[in-house]
Amino acid sequence: MVSKHDFRKGGAWVTQALSLPFGRQLSVTAVLMLVGVAAAGGAVPYTESFESYTNNHPIVSESGWSAGEAGSALVSTNAAVVNALTNYPTGGKSFPLNTTHAKVLEITGDVTNEITSTAGNVIFVDFLALPSHRSTVPAATTNQQLGLYFDTNGQAVVWQRDTSGPTNEWLTLTNSPTVSSSEWHRVTIGLDYANHLFQVAIDEDDPISDGQGYAAGGGSQPGPWFNMVQTNGAMARLAVDGEKAHYIDDLVVSNRTLNYSATAFNEATNNNGSINNSSPMIITLGNDSFTGANGSNFVAGGELTVGNLPAGLTAVAERTSDTTLSVTLTGNASSHADSDDVSNLTFTFENSAFTVAQASDVAGYTRNDLVVDFFDAPEVTYAATSFTESGANDGSVPDTTTITVGGRTLSGANGTNYVAGGEISVSGVPSGLTVSITRDSASEATLSFSGNAAPHTTAENTSSMAIIFNDAAFVEGNASSVVGYSNGALSVSFYDPFTLTYSKSTFSELSQGQIDNTVPVVITLAGDSFASGSDFVSEGKIVVANLPANLTAVATRTSASTLSVTLTGTATSHTDGDDVSNLTFTFQNSAFANAQATAVSNYNKSDLAIDFNDLTVTINTVPYEEPFEDYTDGFLIVGTNGWQADLSDAGTVTSKTDIVSALAAYSGSSFPIDATNHAQVLCISENITDEIKSGSGGTVFIDVMILASLRESAPAVNTNYQFGFFVDTNGLLNILHRNMSGTPTNEWRALSASPTITSNAWIRVTVEQDYANSLFQIRVDESNDAISDSAGWTAGAASQPGPWFFMVNTNNAYMSRFGVNEGGVSYVEDLTVKATAPDFLNEIPTTVIRFL
Repeated sequence: MVSKHDFRKGGAWVTQALSLPFGRQLSVTAVLMLVGVAAAGGAVPYTESFESYTNNHPIVSESGWSAGEAGSALVSTNAAVVNALTNYPTGGKSFPLNTTHAKVLEITGDVTNEITSTAGNVIFVDFLALPSHRSTVPAATTNQQLGLYFDTNGQAVVWQRDTSGPTNEWLTLTNSPTVSSSEWHRVTIGLDYANHLFQVAIDEDDPISDGQGYAAGGGSQPGPWFNMVQTNGAMARLAVDGEKAHYIDDLVVSNRTLNYSATAFNEATNNNGSINNSSPMIITLGNDSFTGANGSNFVAGGELTVGNLPAGLTAVAERTSDTTLSVTLTGNASSHADSDDVSNLTFTFENSAFTVAQASDVAGYTRNDLVVDFFDAPEVTYAATSFTESGANDGSVPDTTTITVGGRTLSGANGTNYVAGGEISVSGVPSGLTVSITRDSASEATLSFSGNAAPHTTAENTSSMAIIFNDAAFVEGNASSVVGYSNGALSVSFYDPFTLTYSKSTFSELSQGQIDNTVPVVITLAGDSFASGSDFVSEGKIVVANLPANLTAVATRTSASTLSVTLTGTATSHTDGDDVSNLTFTFQNSAFANAQATAVSNYNKSDLAIDFNDLTVTINTVPYEEPFEDYTDGFLIVGTNGWQADLSDAGTVTSKTDIVSALAAYSGSSFPIDATNHAQVLCISENITDEIKSGSGGTVFIDVMILASLRESAPAVNTNYQFGFFVDTNGLLNILHRNMSGTPTNEWRALSASPTITSNAWIRVTVEQDYANSLFQIRVDESNDAISDSAGWTAGAASQPGPWFFMVNTNNAYMSRFGVNEGGVSYVEDLTVKATAPDFLNEIPTTVIRFL
């Protein structure tokens, strides 16, 4: 048993490789293992009393010990030496080891022992010495951590590093007690390997302080802590050497620990929240001593911090000796059900709790796994209390739950159905369902349903199904004393019929094999919710069959109950004979939050249609001009020169007087087609398009006269369009573009720099399309400058702001169609599409010379 060290005061400890010479010197080496040692020595903690050896036994033959000569260290029973040893423990002093002291180690040469520690710890090397004095300073090296010898005056001299130089030196400790060479002395060396410091104490007194020493942790001077020379960070070897005979006994190398006699505090059996303190938790400190006096409360004094303590309880840690605390929890916990158990009660000792060093150097100084265990009152608990109809929507309820009984024993054998036997009563069960509660073990049973509820719509939902345990359910009887024995709030929920409805069943061609997605097909779900997702087709939640080649179905989740369905792409074949009447959408189970697909009405819809038209469409190529002067007044343009529409009268050629007169009043300098009459224009009342195809990747200019109707709200964004524009009721031009300023977004944007446009005046609109960069810009009334905006870019999208805007649809790097959508009657004249800029952009200002 290692005795306490009453003399140690404050500070942290450090360790690496250690040697102790006597008579001649004490030193510390930095070598982990001495070369040539045949067997490994001990690891910290290490003790050696020398009592197990015979007289004159050479210690170098034992594990870990080595010497230059076999006779350098012999176990001795020298009567004078041993008798002198018995005189040491006077005046309250004690031996390092509680054992007999009939044998010691006589040292006459260089002796070492391999004793290793882990890095960064606090280590104490404690032993008894009958030293010889040394008259000359011994040699020392930088491979040694520290050294100690006694000079002819009996003063301690230490090998340390003076950091003010810095210099490695032997330092005589002027405050050292006088160490006699004819008496035994107890030498204790503390090593703080975290801070590379050491201190020396003689005969259980305070560590020797000096002007070159430091306070704990290497703080201010003076103090008892000295810098190590070699700072490896762990102990590796203890060496003792000398020429005169000297003796050591009770060699102890130890570290500091806290040991807990228990880890749990248990509630008293009266179940009132108090703790059973009949056997307090004892915390024992090894290799150090607690501060303060016996009877002091370390919690109240702040030496011990307690965390996660249940409300109503108070921790008391009473000092009962230098090395023990008695810990109890007093008071009554305000909440003390089984669910209030604590598994992370935390004890953290502060530095002020220990006589020596820092708290963090003590093994076990903090514990966060202590337990407060409250008495478990008998209780019935349910893993779940809500049950839901099967996704098959057939009235069955597949849900089960585990019922757990604590503090009581379920009667009967496993497999017993307590409902059928009457041990448990059940009421409020929906018609058509039967409840079973079957024993699984002495503490668990399973609740399940059988049968099919009828009816089973949401109108039959219940939240008052009741379960009551009777006395016969428990071996101990007395069911009413068990918490939760009666539960009248179990719920059973049903679904209304699952139904899918389609807003329309036909997808109509817009033109040239492309489907008109202006108004998507909306699929609405009733009775359940759609599962999360984006495009249900690409995600496999809907399987599509009989889709024409080069068309792709997209089913976008727009809410928990709706999908928006479009067909994208261009059908390879799209004549009237290519119409489809059996387009099939089959929903999978994964499409629904709860329902099984086969239970959903219309989950497999096989009568969807795709209607292509059979018009032979003219595709115009760039350059293209249409002045509308070659037609008769009232001519319906649909079906002529690439013009298409759902309604034959969507575009009518007209010479209406007020319209033509307003055109003649145009305030600009020229028309897109200037060398022609302007007696007829195109009146547009419904969606209409003109097929005009350009080359790939170049620049295209659309130049057209427009008499616009004003629009109160922006139309839906359509990703089939490259760009678009309209005039709002404020007279501002609004454009459809892809905003790349932040997160890319397709949007309609009002251009604040737009000129004010009215519904009774013609304007000339020029759109320049840069297909190489998927950009476009707009000019109004022959302006040299396109309309700039903060969301726009400079040429090539180099920087912002600017007049260039990104196109929305970039699937094709060319123009394929010009269109005007419904939203009021509008008029168009002089439609031109060219790869060259209009004349007004090519005009070069002339130089004017004036003489004044």
